[in-house]
Amino acid sequence: MSDFTTLEAQAFEAMSVTHPQLAEGLRGLLATARVTARDNTGHGFYTRFEVDRSQPPLGVSPPLEGATFNVRAGEEVLLMDFLLWVDPEGHPNCLEGYQLAAMVGEVPSAGPVDLRKENLTTLVRYGR
Repeated sequence: MSDFTTLEAQAFEAMSVTHPQLAEGLRGLLATARVTARDNTGHGFYTRFEVDRSQPPLGVSPPLEGATFNVRAGEEVLLMDFLLWVDPEGHPNCLEGYQLAAMVGEVPSAGPVDLRKENLTTLVRYGR
């Protein structure tokens, strides 16, 4: 998973915890992953990647949910959700991250943060 940012790896790990029946297969596939594109939409991002298709697919329908946590973006803390997209055969191929809300303490604030101003490689999970 060396091609993935810290935040992307944290999202995958959270999904593995939420879906323990998929954890071993997901980790095995992601260990072979190669990032092919990143798209910062301003409200979130898409990370597209390829995995070794000779390994067994996950056997899930898209999207795989299960990762929602606070993320530090500069001086802001955002509540973000993450989805794992899979191809028709069940191999993961895209991680989507998007803002649910900017947080002020434990309370959502008025609006989203423009992530186009942020270097996505610096975003990390904040708190537990």
